[in-house]
Amino acid sequence: MSQEEIHKIVCTSLRNGDSLYGINAKALQSVNPDIVFTQSLCDVCAVSYPVVLETCAKIVGGPLTKEGIGPKVISMEPTNLADVLTTIRVAANALDRPEFAETVISQIENDLDTIRNAVDTLPKPKVAFMEWHSPIFTGGHWIPDMVEIAGGEYEMCNSGDRSVAMTSEEFSKLNPEVIIVGPCGFSLEPTIRDTLKMYKKDWWRALKAVKDERVYCVDGNS
Repeated sequence: MSQEEIHKIVCTSLRNGDSLYGINAKALQSVNPDIVFTQSLCDVCAVSYPVVLETCAKIVGGPLTKEGIGPKVISMEPTNLADVLTTIRVAANALDRPEFAETVISQIENDLDTIRNAVDTLPKPKVAFMEWHSPIFTGGHWIPDMVEIAGGEYEMCNSGDRSVAMTSEEFSKLNPEVIIVGPCGFSLEPTIRDTLKMYKKDWWRALKAVKDERVYCVDGNS
């Protein structure tokens, strides 16, 4: 199935109010969790939040209390990189391991500082991140933060913004010096396959990043 076909199916499902995913009820029941972590940031990325709540109530059978449905359902909704670190604290506090969160966050922040220092004196190329090929989707949320930490300039959107579709004309106007391609939910092999198809398009071949052979495919699941 092509990315364009996937996009049409996703849009139709969301317009109809349908969840793109289901929950393995037997597996959930067998685990009988005390806590369920989920997200309501994006219905395209995972099971929708209402479906998680309904399934936990029906299958696991927790009653409605002032604390919510048992098991406790915690929704993570980070919109930028700082929020991602905050969700580590949320999860650790829920598991009564707050000290573990601080250890992990400290290590991540140290690693990010190492990257910042490594690129501090280098030129800052204009970077584009493609989260989808057809239509082209910008890399939003924490992608701008990651690109800037890595030493790039990112003009597709601001930190925390949602990913949105853009035209090939808009992309050409950006004319990035570096293109990173990581379609949401795609492993490296199909990402490379679909990116190679872009080279059949005149506008794509005219881009500076393409001419300079600075197009990079990454695992969209990582």
